[in-house]
Amino acid sequence: MEYWVHNLYSKTTNETIALNDTKFGMLISLTNGAKQAVCLLSHVPITGSVRATATPPDTNYRIPVYRNRTIFANIWTVRLWDFPTNTAIVFEYVIDTRNTNIIKSMPAPDQFISRDNEVIYYPR
Repeated sequence: MEYWVHNLYSKTTNETIALNDTKFGMLISLTNGAKQAVCLLSHVPITGSVRATATPPDTNYRIPVYRNRTIFANIWTVRLWDFPTNTAIVFEYVIDTRNTNIIKSMPAPDQFISRDNEVIYYPR
C-alpha cells in the first residue's frame, strides 16, 4: 500500500498558466458570452485527477473552476465568466506517465472552433 501512495503523490504536479501568455494559453469567445480558456499543460493528466482554480490579477485567492475538461492529450479547457484576460489558472493533477502523446506547442487559434458553446480542437 505504501508503494501505491508514494507512487501517486510522486506524480502529482502543480502548474500555473497565465492566459495572456500565448505559448501556453488563449481565450476563445463562445456564442453564449462566456470565455473558454484553452491551456497547454506540460504533461498529460490522468483523467479525473485535474483540479483547476482561477487566480485573478492582483489577488491572492483562488476561485475553483468546475467546467474543466480535456480536449486532446495535454490541451485543457476551462470555462470562465467575467475574468480578466491576464487571469492565471492553477492546475493540480496526476501525470499519466503511460501517455506519451504530448502536444509540444500551443496550436494556432484557427484549429479551435466554438460550437454549441463548447470548444472543439481540429488537429492538422
